[in-house]
Amino acid sequence: MEWTEAIRKAVAYIESHIMEDITMYEVAEHINISPFYFHKGFSILCGYSIAEYIRNRRMALAGEEWITRDITVMELAIKYGYDSPDSFTRAFTRFHGHTPLTVRRNKTMIKTFAPLKLTISLKGGTVKNEFFTNEFIRCKYCACAQIRMCIKNRGLLWSTELSKKKRFPF
Repeated sequence: MEWTEAIRKAVAYIESHIMEDITMYEVAEHINISPFYFHKGFSILCGYSIAEYIRNRRMALAGEEWITRDITVMELAIKYGYDSPDSFTRAFTRFHGHTPLTVRRNKTMIKTFAPLKLTISLKGGTVKNEFFTNEFIRCKYCACAQIRMCIKNRGLLWSTELSKKKRFPF
């Protein structure tokens, strides 16, 4: 199974079991990959760990539910797997930037965290004609003459850098 398909299956499994107490080991077992390699691959491809993904998804869902339903903090804490309302409030504040009470009273905006949709995009790999030149320029540190490979008229940084340095004809 290739990695993109494994991540898709993992995300589908996580989303279908988001309210349950799921672990990385269960997800890795579901898609038949070693937990070690699954954790590494998920982190590399997605940019965060599985635990972070699950926590962020739950906090986004909790915030949405907090705004749309008349529910207590205690009920949300229990529903989303927290031991106490205090630990839930700390996690909610860390994710959304405001306490649940502030969000409800002031109708403050909350953050969302959408489910992952993995797409792979490759760029490059095309042949281009570029004109390279060897130019002798004076080194700004030791005043020796050096050869620099540069692309003519390629970006402001290169043209500005080279125009400031003294060129030596050879």
